[in-house]
Amino acid sequence: MKGQPAGVARPTDMPHLRFQRGHHVGQQFAEVARERPDARSLFCVVGVVGQRVAVIGAGGIGFDVAEFLVHGNHPSTTLDLPAWKAEWGITDPAEADKLIFDTRCVHNLVTYLDPRRDHVSELGRIGLVVKGCDAKAVAGLLRESQLSRDHVVLIGMRCGGVLEEGELPEPLALTPENVAPRCYGCDNREPTLTDHLLGEPQPEPPRPVMTIDERVAALDDLPLEERWAFWTEQFSKCVRCYACRQVCPLCICERCIVEKTQPLWIESAAHPRGNFSWNLTRAIHLAGRCVDCGECERFCPVGIPLSLLNRKLQQIVHERYGYTASDDPENAAPIGDYRLDDQQEFIK
Repeated sequence: MKGQPAGVARPTDMPHLRFQRGHHVGQQFAEVARERPDARSLFCVVGVVGQRVAVIGAGGIGFDVAEFLVHGNHPSTTLDLPAWKAEWGITDPAEADKLIFDTRCVHNLVTYLDPRRDHVSELGRIGLVVKGCDAKAVAGLLRESQLSRDHVVLIGMRCGGVLEEGELPEPLALTPENVAPRCYGCDNREPTLTDHLLGEPQPEPPRPVMTIDERVAALDDLPLEERWAFWTEQFSKCVRCYACRQVCPLCICERCIVEKTQPLWIESAAHPRGNFSWNLTRAIHLAGRCVDCGECERFCPVGIPLSLLNRKLQQIVHERYGYTASDDPENAAPIGDYRLDDQQEFIK
């Protein structure tokens, strides 16, 4: 959020948030509550005073805090569809040239088709712009009967890759240093699960300095103790904000396992045991389903390299079952397709 008069921060170093130049501030929740007693749902806000803040919260807390900081006690346009359209929407065909697609379009908009977002489905038939990796997520929802094909119009874009950091005032040409690593080797740069396909054929994106597969291989080459130390350090940073879950188009459970308390499957506190349980459980739930859009890692406020974990599971699923996620909804995933020749040596 830009142009806010103040930020409330937990003292921390988060360079990957790429804050604008400014002064980091730190206040405890009690101080904020005294100054703003109506901000009771605040978990923590990390930011730069006067320029930009990132809200970290659990579930809807982050959204509630963002709404409060932006709008105060005034109604938010996000809760008023006509007002939102007036402020952000394009309803006149003559204004269509205001719409852009360039290297900054990093977002996987399919998350708005997630059945958990029933406020979106209530709008009626949805038109959605998708890149190749996004179309794979649509196929995943169709494959799992979470979406009806006639309820969505898919506008496919030929894609030559996107930036790793998309929040820039102007588009940039892709280079090995700034390209999103997931784009290298993409097998679906021209999606087929579309109603309309736009754009000219695009060249392959540049090879990043180090590909995700190379990073996974480097981890695999480490001794077990060093791999354990690596993931212990990474998961220790988790603040359990669940941004990875919220942004994922295929985290579709109406009630997440982390919210079930009888029995308590995953401890909710942000300590090593609970953090390991959460991150590994979520990764396993996405095995054979992850479409490699990278949104979970991009949204992680503490920079956990979740793409490495997801890619490793993709490799295992491909090796064991010969399956790779595609934008063909008829391509049955192993999670819902039992075969007599499936390997079962792990069953004792």
